[in-house]
Amino acid sequence: MLKRRSSADLAIHRAIIESEKLLAAPDLYFRGDYFVLGTSLIVKSFGWVSTDTYFNSLGTRRWLEETPLRDLDFNLSVESGRGHLTLWLRTVDTISLITGPIEFDGSDVSVRIRIPDRPGILFWRVNALTEVTIRGAAFGAIEPAPRNVKFAIVITAFRRDEVVRSAIERFTASSLPKDGHRLFVIDNGHTLEPSSSQWGTIIRNVNLGGGWRIYERSDRSKGGWTVHTLPVYGR
Repeated sequence: MLKRRSSADLAIHRAIIESEKLLAAPDLYFRGDYFVLGTSLIVKSFGWVSTDTYFNSLGTRRWLEETPLRDLDFNLSVESGRGHLTLWLRTVDTISLITGPIEFDGSDVSVRIRIPDRPGILFWRVNALTEVTIRGAAFGAIEPAPRNVKFAIVITAFRRDEVVRSAIERFTASSLPKDGHRLFVIDNGHTLEPSSSQWGTIIRNVNLGGGWRIYERSDRSKGGWTVHTLPVYGR
C-alpha cells in the first residue's frame, strides 16, 4: 500500500520566520504583538499575530487560474502556549473568515480548507491566551502536482550579503530537487563573488535601481521555467 504523503512534503507556501535583524521591513512578514527568537515566533500573552502581509500571505489568483488546485491543508506548528487559530481571505474590498476559531493548547493544528472561488490572499491569525511559541506554518497541497515543475528564484540584492547568504543556505538545505529548481542572485552592489554551482548562480549586474529587467528577461526565457523575483533592498 502506498503511504500517503504528508502536507509538509507538499507545502506550497511556508511562513518566513527570520531574525528581525535580517529583515529591512518586519511588517512585510508579520503584524501584531510578537517577537522572533531564533527561528521561533513568540506571540505575547493576550496578544495576536497575523500574516495579512506581503510575503507571508498566500495569493490565490494564479492557483485558481492556472492549476487544478482547490483544496489545501494548513499546518501550524506550536511548541507551547494556548490560543485560537483563524484563517481568512482578503480580497480587494472584503475580508472573510474561512475557518475557526480553532483552539490549541501546546499542540500542532492541522485543518483542511477549500480555496474560495474569488481571488485574494489567504492569511492566518493567532490570538494568544498565554504566551505562544510557533515553530512554523505552511499551506500544503493535498496531492502531488500532476507534472514536474521547473522553478527559478531570482534574488536582486544591493549590499545585503548577510540576507543573501541566509537565503542560499536555506535553499541548499531544502528538500527541493536541484535538477528542477535554481536560484539566481543578481548582485547590484558587487559585494559577492560571482559563482555557479548546483544550487544556482551569482551574477554581478549594473545597478539600475531595481531587478525588473532581470525579471522580464527571465520570465520570457524558454524551457518551461517559471520565475519568481525577490528584491532585497539595502538600508
